[in-house]
Amino acid sequence: GTYATLFAQANPDLQCIVLDLPDVVTIAGELIQEQGLSDRVTTQAGSYRTADFPSNIDVINFFGVLHQESPESIQALFDKAFEALNPGGLVHVMDMMTDASHTSPKFSALFAVNMALTTENGWVFSDVELVAWLEKAGFVGAHVQALPEPMPHWLIQAKKPR
Repeated sequence: GTYATLFAQANPDLQCIVLDLPDVVTIAGELIQEQGLSDRVTTQAGSYRTADFPSNIDVINFFGVLHQESPESIQALFDKAFEALNPGGLVHVMDMMTDASHTSPKFSALFAVNMALTTENGWVFSDVELVAWLEKAGFVGAHVQALPEPMPHWLIQAKKPR
């Protein structure tokens, strides 16, 4: 809910839907209400793995979740996002990423080892892998950039063709 409220505050015409687990959307709903944005930011309880994405939307954000998913799950999520988006719609991926060598940046490479040792599917994928999965789903024009420090995340934006 934090990102959605910040986006809505910065863009007065924006409507947002936060899809997350029931306990998370309960807290997100409180935050949204405190910010006075309940008329423009709504919540949908569910798992992004199994819930239908809302249709007729212009942007889907995957923020900080893909490092816990398998390659097959990531591809399925990108395919589902492509189907839900309007033509010309955007997908954003913000997460830990490495370069193609999987050794840089060091923090992301070490985080990948942590995820591999402590989760069933966790890993930190490279920007090259994530762009390839986006392209396989049908997205074009992927742009990758590192976020400013101290954020250890990278951001990818890609577009559904018109």
